[in-house]
Amino acid sequence: MAARIIEERKPLPFVAGIWRPWTGTRGTKANPVEGEHLVYSFLTCEANKVVKPIHAKAMPVMLTTADEAEKWMTVPTEGAPELQRPLPAHDMKIVAKGERKDEAA
Repeated sequence: MAARIIEERKPLPFVAGIWRPWTGTRGTKANPVEGEHLVYSFLTCEANKVVKPIHAKAMPVMLTTADEAEKWMTVPTEGAPELQRPLPAHDMKIVAKGERKDEAA
C-alpha cells in the first residue's frame, strides 16, 4: 500500500489540475487584457456522499498518496482517467458548518 500524504496532522491533499497557456481576452469589460495568459483548470469527478449535499454535481479529484501525485505529474494522458474518481467519503471530514461570519458572507 502506498504511503498516505493526507492524515490528521497533514489534512490537505493534492488536487489534480493543469496549467496551460491560452491566448485571448481576459479581465473585465472595463479593463480587458489581451494576450497570452496562463490559465489553471482542475479535474473533477462525481461528488461523494460528503460533498453531494453541498455541491451535487462534482468535486475536485484529490490525490492522497505520493504515488498518485507522481502518476498525475508523469503519466501519459491516456493513463490519467483512472485517477478521476471521488475521494472515499471516510477520508473526508467537514471542519466547518453554518453561515459565514466574516465580511465576505
